[in-house]
Amino acid sequence: MRAWVVVLVALMVALLATSVAMAADKESKAPACPSKGTSAAPAPAARAQSTEPPAEEIVAGGIVIMRVRGVIAGKTPQQRTGPLYERLNTIISDRSLMPGDYRAVKKGKDWVVMAGKTVFVTVTNEEAAANKAKPQQLATAWAKSLRKAVASARPIPLPWEEEFLKG
Repeated sequence: MRAWVVVLVALMVALLATSVAMAADKESKAPACPSKGTSAAPAPAARAQSTEPPAEEIVAGGIVIMRVRGVIAGKTPQQRTGPLYERLNTIISDRSLMPGDYRAVKKGKDWVVMAGKTVFVTVTNEEAAANKAKPQQLATAWAKSLRKAVASARPIPLPWEEEFLKG
């Protein structure tokens, strides 16, 4: 009996040591967590050269809707993601939205991404420049990504969402 206890304890210690080593290895190779809008930290050399804050991703249903880049109106990408996720949650909860309700619209001098009557995001010239695109192109791409992400993020897709996700 004593021999079995010693063998079991030795096995448990070996398993614990292996799991700790695997967890440490996994942590060092862990990818960024897009669901929280964070990106992997740049290498120390790259960090020293770049004065731009890192881009933040807005993600829903496993789909990247947009990347928020640059300091716009004095706010960093990290500071701008909170309100975007609040609007995104409102949009995902609105089951009355149809595919055609997600669109890019010109408002004044800026382009906006609309979801029904809700403005999801405004694409200013500064935002477009930070993303190396033209405002209309960026707004159109973000509207398309928003449409796919909302359909993917809903726990029980509506019939039109199931068809959209297939194609």
